[in-house]
Amino acid sequence: MEIKHEFIRTATRNYISIEKPSGYEDDYQMAMIMENDIKGLLKIEERMIDGKEYLYYDISSLQPIQRMYEHKGLSSDEIKNTVRNMIKALKEADDHMLDITNIVLSPLYIYTDPDDRNIYMMFYPYNTDSGSNEMTELAEFFLERIERSDADAAVFAYKFYQTVRKDNYVLADLEAIVDESFASKERERSNASGIKEKGGGLFRADEQVNRPVGEAINICKRTPAKKVDDKKIPFAVIAGLLAVSAVVCLLVLSGVFPNVGKNPGQKIVAAALAVSFLVALIVFTVDHIRKCRPEKQDDPKPQDLFLQQESSRPESSKEDIVRSDILRSDNPDQKVSDQKVSDQNFDSFFSDLTPKAPAPKAPVTSTEDITFGKTVFLSEDDEAPDNILEDKKGKEYKIDHFPFLIGKMSDSADLVLNDRTVSRIHARITTENDHYFIQDCNSTNGTFLNGMELKGDEMAMLSKNDEIEIGHVKLSYR
Repeated sequence: MEIKHEFIRTATRNYISIEKPSGYEDDYQMAMIMENDIKGLLKIEERMIDGKEYLYYDISSLQPIQRMYEHKGLSSDEIKNTVRNMIKALKEADDHMLDITNIVLSPLYIYTDPDDRNIYMMFYPYNTDSGSNEMTELAEFFLERIERSDADAAVFAYKFYQTVRKDNYVLADLEAIVDESFASKERERSNASGIKEKGGGLFRADEQVNRPVGEAINICKRTPAKKVDDKKIPFAVIAGLLAVSAVVCLLVLSGVFPNVGKNPGQKIVAAALAVSFLVALIVFTVDHIRKCRPEKQDDPKPQDLFLQQESSRPESSKEDIVRSDILRSDNPDQKVSDQKVSDQNFDSFFSDLTPKAPAPKAPVTSTEDITFGKTVFLSEDDEAPDNILEDKKGKEYKIDHFPFLIGKMSDSADLVLNDRTVSRIHARITTENDHYFIQDCNSTNGTFLNGMELKGDEMAMLSKNDEIEIGHVKLSYR
């Protein structure tokens, strides 16, 4: 769902402005939300401008999750925390007697704080889209943005997608998914903290690194040795009887007993019995050792565990399988599609989740490489290519992918500017039809192109030798 809106920046705050549609009469809900600080919802103000009424949503220092994860994969913890905080906000709104179907669940209007990752949603009383449609859109967003190497993220996102596509699901169903996932994670951590035997030595399971995805699922799972049925005669008794019988026969052959074994016939029988008892003892002992030895089992594959979980679902839900090619697809227009479950589908779904060996990193030649993270410095001897930013000191930063984020948050921005006037995620550079654009990202001090401030979500086309101001930091585009 997309609502006609406008971004407004004042001296100290940033807002989304939405004109109130005519013909609607406000009820108690608007008074309830404006007079109460409801956790998880954006604060609203009503303003009258030129005879028209507007709703102003305060989005200062916040970013929409659609932008936060535009080119950064969602980990399992990030998805779970987002869903958990969203559920808390929906329950908080319900406690204040608000109609939660009026909460906009589109990723474009769900905002997050880049530091603590708390969630803030928009209550729009004139929402015409159904909550189920928007929740499905959110589930598809998660599936498209998950971190490919995180199997737990894929499993959770898929379960969330399946749940919200059911008819008449309730918040308790979503809570159950989150609680079960966190409990499962806690059990894995508890198991991983134990001690596991390997190769005659002992090592702590949580000290292992770079384990395959399948092995990490049950890192400390051990196959116990098979036990002998208590109802059967114990091995020691049978083995003892066979051994004693063989010894007695050998004693008969040696002439220890004066009245037994004197004629050749008795000796032949005693010898045959001794050999039989010894052979039986050996065979019985070998068989017992084989049965008691632990069987070697391969670690379960993620798709095997997934299929085992799905086997208990109703037949109709087994068709709700998401194709693996939607995981972090390079095509932004690609949507989730459904097809029947098959082993091949699951193999494809999970094959992309196995972490691939990272490419070798180039040696760090200066502290600047660490400070600026993903940004690549060009030396003065290199010929400067197109699409570079140059600061006032003459340092050049290559724009080598899109969207290219500028800000002071080191784990999200591609170009990190350590200046107090720069926001955590300040601006972004994108490309479309071989043209390049710059856009302000709800910054506090604004983004300027050739002295003109970019308004709201305006996308201004860049040209050679343009001057860009990010807060008080000046950059040249070449």
